[in-house]
Amino acid sequence: MTPRQEIPDTASDAQLIEALGEAGVAEPLMRQLIYAKALLDNAAERAPGNDAFWQRDEGRGAATLARLERQGLIRDQLVDAFGEAIRNDPRFVDLFRPLNDSLPFLSSDKQVAIHEIRVREQADRSMRFAGGMLREGREAVRESREMMDQAIQALLSAAEYEEYELRESLLSRRMRRSADLFDYTEQEFREIYRILDESPGVTSGSGWRRNEDADARIAAYLGEDRFAEYMRAQDPADRSIRLVGAEGGHSDAEVNAVYAIQKSAIDEMRTLGWDRSLDRTRRQERMVEIRETAESDIAGVIGEASADSVMQNTKGRRSIRR
Repeated sequence: MTPRQEIPDTASDAQLIEALGEAGVAEPLMRQLIYAKALLDNAAERAPGNDAFWQRDEGRGAATLARLERQGLIRDQLVDAFGEAIRNDPRFVDLFRPLNDSLPFLSSDKQVAIHEIRVREQADRSMRFAGGMLREGREAVRESREMMDQAIQALLSAAEYEEYELRESLLSRRMRRSADLFDYTEQEFREIYRILDESPGVTSGSGWRRNEDADARIAAYLGEDRFAEYMRAQDPADRSIRLVGAEGGHSDAEVNAVYAIQKSAIDEMRTLGWDRSLDRTRRQERMVEIRETAESDIAGVIGEASADSVMQNTKGRRSIRR
């Protein structure tokens, strides 16, 4: 092709690739050019602008599904033009491997399929409950998510689904919330996940539930000292105390001392709460005494201002042990 030759607007992808090849265009640039053409070929029709910015966008869910459809057409066009190898081109990772950040072990086809299942479920929920959700709708949402999970499981092998759950399940997300306070090794994470996953009721509801059998198995696996670190990382009071310590510039030793004081006070109040040898008035008076003593002891370690913050952020909290 000479510089004076032009490629007609009606040229197919194959014709365009042939012409670009004859012109000496490198394969990477050729792929980018065909991708740009695919974007234009599958561009959404633009509706007239809407200046009613104060009104709810009723078509958001439908627009999401339409965008998903266009992405599929673009992928098909690129595969038709360059073959299956295009799926592994790092320049198109967002298109062919949309879940690569979290699920890199899955193939392009499976990543795309899971991405589409998730987006379709979210779009469907957005359209069905655009005006709000009654209590009855929560059951429908739960069933929809269960169906989504079943569809994803059906796509994957047993080994792939196990790896998926380790990364994407509610249990794994809850475990990672404590990871900045308890530095899991990969093997520890996998083993503790397995123990908790096998323990009935651990992840029921909106938080952890105590399961003594799971505690015992984790303690046996981790050992006494490591298990103590693990349990502390599950305690919201510990997180609050660490934040107060960081804000006040206190040392780790001071933070640890404060945690020990506060945990002892919380444990004592918990025991007192079950003590029926005292009447209600006396139990309440004793709890006030325990709190005041704890605050005084904490102030002796980190000062009154930080002690007040600790009490405000942990007062009434119980040590959370699932």
